[in-house]
Amino acid sequence: MPHSPKRQGQYPSALPSPELVQGSLRQFMISVESVLHPTLYNKMLRQVGVSLGRHISHQYQETHGSHEPLSRQDYIRCIEGVTGQWGWECSAEESTAGAITFNIPACPFGGLATDVHSVCQIESGILGGIAGDHFGQSKVTVHRGQGSPPKNCRLVVYPHRSEQSVAAEGTVYPEESHRQDEQGLGTTLESDLAMLSPRERQVLRLVGEGLANKKIAAVLHLSVRTVEGHLSRIHSKLEVGGRTNLIRLALRSKRATR
Repeated sequence: MPHSPKRQGQYPSALPSPELVQGSLRQFMISVESVLHPTLYNKMLRQVGVSLGRHISHQYQETHGSHEPLSRQDYIRCIEGVTGQWGWECSAEESTAGAITFNIPACPFGGLATDVHSVCQIESGILGGIAGDHFGQSKVTVHRGQGSPPKNCRLVVYPHRSEQSVAAEGTVYPEESHRQDEQGLGTTLESDLAMLSPRERQVLRLVGEGLANKKIAAVLHLSVRTVEGHLSRIHSKLEVGGRTNLIRLALRSKRATR
């Protein structure tokens, strides 16, 4: 079912401008494109996309006053909202098999690099980074259009592992090499958690126990709005997108400190 982009009112001014995004990416590509192996270069571009996607989804949640994992509809609105605000053409269609296809008539990153095949990695990272954070293991398949820069590209997102996603070629998110290994995790988490205030640690612990914001507020004798403020700062400090990933981090922290 097609969805129409929403171009106004989706995000606060904290979202970077398209000029800033493209300018920063251009500088990055110029710096590393000629010195890195193509495989590593493409992987780095995907991670740039993942980081950008996490920022986008976090701003979407902030704007809509929720830190719950995005639903499929919110995921689509999140992508279409930011592409609309940035002036990029993008529309989405959902299939009966559960995949979400994003149609991109003109590549927004087409003029940024000499290797136009690489710019698809950024778009893949944006879509896959958000999906991986909010749905668990996801896969993104890129179908490039014709021309240079390419036109009429399609990126197919499989939000959940399925027979169709296993059969499809593409990149799995989160990428295996970027998943935290629980061996030696304690030291990493200690340094991360050191950035949190005592109250933020309390909130994180209760999130890990599966409590909703209203219940956390009651346990800590705070307002729901105050709890949401703590969660916003936790997400920002730990660079974790989505409540599901925050719960995972809290549980890993509990295991690592036993």
